[in-house]
Amino acid sequence: MIDLWDIGTYDSEIKDYLESHRDIIDGYSALERKKDIMVAKLATWVPIQPNRFQGDYAATVDGLAEIMSTKTLRTFHYTRMTDDEVESVQAEGMVPTSVDSLNNRVDRQVAAGGLTPEQGTRIIKRPRLRTDFGVRKGFWSTTVPLHPDESAVKLLVEHWGGESAYWLLVGTEDEDVISVLKEIGRGRVFEITVPLAEANGGLAGFSVARIAVREYACSLGSEFLREGLDLGVEHKLPPSNILRIHSEGEEGYTVIGRGYPTTYKEPE
Repeated sequence: MIDLWDIGTYDSEIKDYLESHRDIIDGYSALERKKDIMVAKLATWVPIQPNRFQGDYAATVDGLAEIMSTKTLRTFHYTRMTDDEVESVQAEGMVPTSVDSLNNRVDRQVAAGGLTPEQGTRIIKRPRLRTDFGVRKGFWSTTVPLHPDESAVKLLVEHWGGESAYWLLVGTEDEDVISVLKEIGRGRVFEITVPLAEANGGLAGFSVARIAVREYACSLGSEFLREGLDLGVEHKLPPSNILRIHSEGEEGYTVIGRGYPTTYKEPE
């Protein structure tokens, strides 16, 4: 299992490739670091010479992208679900978000008494999935473990139904329904495995390779800000792709990104 932030989990094919391109990666990173130091000292603008390793570095990333596109990563999916919904996912797998899946979830909550019929109707009539802007089909996960209180995921674990349920309620006459969504279920973090060939329309390999090269450069002494990447899958993932489920109220939930996994260190 590969963790993008931990080069110790990279398999031999990835490690061998990175090692064979060590001089290019190290040379490019050293010149970038030198340029940053020089720019920080400038009082006025002066032209900056391009990094002479730029072409070879770009080719190195492209070459690794072909390799990474065949790999599978551990990622983290943030959501809010009821216990019954979690049991369904454990039995049937991860189902991509769609208008139909949202309608079904709302119908089940109305039947269970978590929502009134009127509230259910107000949610369904405004789902983000019906719009032509800002739509992220399927379900998404991130390559770094973020604590549930982090701003990037906080709204996802606080609101049942995710972005497709609450996003377009903000600032409307239906905004009061948002408080109801916070009362349904509990925050959940799913640790899952995502085949990169199936992520982001099959184009995730390049973005993952770019980050992997930077992680390798850091292991050689370079300094780069740690990056994460969102991976989207538009089809169902089977239960076998689910590694663990962390639920709000459990100890494991509170240490994600802050001690768990033990190999992950928060950016300073």
